[in-house]
Amino acid sequence: MEAKEASAVRKAWGDKPCAHPWWVEETMNGTDTGKVVCKTCGRARRKGEPEPAPAKGKTAKPAPPAQPVKQQVKELDPAAVTVVQRGKDPVARAAPLNQKVQDLESAVDGITAMLGADFAFTTQEEANLASGADKLRDALGRWRERKRKKKRSP
Repeated sequence: MEAKEASAVRKAWGDKPCAHPWWVEETMNGTDTGKVVCKTCGRARRKGEPEPAPAKGKTAKPAPPAQPVKQQVKELDPAAVTVVQRGKDPVARAAPLNQKVQDLESAVDGITAMLGADFAFTTQEEANLASGADKLRDALGRWRERKRKKKRSP
């Protein structure tokens, strides 16, 4: 990726968090600069440096210091406690799915930023994008079909 393209991607991405899924070599006028750049957010690092942790985004002000917990623990009456067990906890199942949705949204934002910055895709990258779009379309269709079946069943 050219340094100008990386700068445009960085500018378009802003302060949003990024998992840095794709790293490519940075060049300037066709000459290697010794850096690699995240194709999603435009963040650069030297080739020998370890990958940075995924960014969490910036906050407007620092968080206030933690306050001590003022809570008393009382003994519980086992007869008063009700335990409900279910085979599939929907909250536990939703967490990994929510992370996948966030990852997909991050990828879509990165692609949108690249397209807005007149990013030059190679033929292989265009094929990968088309394949990814087909997979997303298929997954969305399967999800909609499951939703329809759930509505029909009592």
